[in-house]
Amino acid sequence: VEELAGRLDKNLQSTKMVLRLREEALGKAKKGEEPDEASTAQEMEHLRKMAECPPEVIRMRMEVQQVRQRMERLEAENGVHPAKGKMTKLETELKELYAVKLEEGGIAAQALEDRTAADTSREETEGKNKVLEAQRD
Repeated sequence: VEELAGRLDKNLQSTKMVLRLREEALGKAKKGEEPDEASTAQEMEHLRKMAECPPEVIRMRMEVQQVRQRMERLEAENGVHPAKGKMTKLETELKELYAVKLEEGGIAAQALEDRTAADTSREETEGKNKVLEAQRD
């Protein structure tokens, strides 16, 4: 938008320059000879209309101004808002809790595996003890 507004401004400046050059040429022509007063006035009016700020330039400037105001308002809200940083803090805490939960789950799974292995070993030992007791009797 700013680039387009800049190009339109340059176009407007060049049109104004053409207007000034033509006015100077008409002024010189008036001094040297008497051209038709109506045609001179008509050409001057036409040149002035060309130099007026085009509606698209005005519209683009207004849009740029609105975008800048919105950007400034959003920056101000983010800089002054009481909840600034709270969301980031909550997200960090949530990630930490998730990591702890995963770690606890891993520890619990390992504990279950260890208990299962211990139960299996105990059952095997009890089975061997029964066999040995049976042989002893």
